[in-house]
Amino acid sequence: MASIETLPIEAIYNIADLVIEEAFDENIFAKTQLALAQTNHHFYDIVNPRLRAASYCWAAREGRIDILKKAHENGANLSGTGTMRPEERATPLHYAIKQGHRDIVEYLAEIGVDPHVPARGVCDCWSDIEPVRPYALHMAIRHSGFEGAEKILVQKLGAYWTFQGTSALDHVDPHDVNDREIIDLLVKLPGSRHAADALRYALKWNELELVNRLLERSDMDASVPDSDGQTPLFWAIQCKRVDIVKLLLKRQEVNPGTPDRNGFTPLQVAVGVRSLPLVELLLQCEEVNARRTDAGKSSALHIAAARGELQIVNLLLEQNGLDVASPDSTGNTPLHWAVRSRDKKVPSKFGYDIR
Repeated sequence: MASIETLPIEAIYNIADLVIEEAFDENIFAKTQLALAQTNHHFYDIVNPRLRAASYCWAAREGRIDILKKAHENGANLSGTGTMRPEERATPLHYAIKQGHRDIVEYLAEIGVDPHVPARGVCDCWSDIEPVRPYALHMAIRHSGFEGAEKILVQKLGAYWTFQGTSALDHVDPHDVNDREIIDLLVKLPGSRHAADALRYALKWNELELVNRLLERSDMDASVPDSDGQTPLFWAIQCKRVDIVKLLLKRQEVNPGTPDRNGFTPLQVAVGVRSLPLVELLLQCEEVNARRTDAGKSSALHIAAARGELQIVNLLLEQNGLDVASPDSTGNTPLHWAVRSRDKKVPSKFGYDIR
């Protein structure tokens, strides 16, 4: 039988984390790990960094700024994660925010720790939906033990994301007076990425004055997509904002023919939200190809027929080169969808009498 020393390092890491369960007193959480580290030099070299990381987290949780300062002076990485319970792994910044230690949060911000490190087990938001891996800014906005933590993170560390690929603006509400200050900070952050996300937020909450201010910013790049590959043009279409769509189409960087990651085009989205004015507007653009299909091989005509949008179907059929017999990934043509639609006049546009 192979000895434990021959196990991969990752396996020994897991063992070291699991043995924490045996320590019921959180203040001696590392006792079992320490015993493992003292077994031999091999285990010491593997487990000791985990012990150090855990001790920094303990210091942050207990308000021991003296320990953290000494660790930093000795070259410790205070951005790393540590664990004091098997189900937890977080950074000292996460723990300091949650426990309300402003002095430690300010110190960690001063030395420039990374605010965009995912944690686990320190937050139960949406836990019934999916595992949550929050960054420090989420903890500051929703779970801080003192007021103003989010302001420190944004202003001193440039914190912006609450989870991987998720802007803090996706989780704030302008109607909540407690969110107003952080919203003001986030929408003023420089850079095209931040400006585009701020525009999406403004469209979502129908803040027209903010939309106009953002479009006037010199760092606004309206071609910057979100995590789904959708640009501000998509967002404006989804909100049925014809006025904003017109403004965006005037910008040089905006291409109304560019699809998102699922292959959906702005035209297909306009059809999907049943907006005849937006469909008319987009079809006037040279870049827009009404024949283009998405990942499911559906064209704008498939969508319009399925939704029973007679006027939009008429408009699309006026476009050259449309194949009305082209099947989507389910094998259905626009005619098939038209027959199933709520408007029984739609099939007649394809030469089919439903009577």
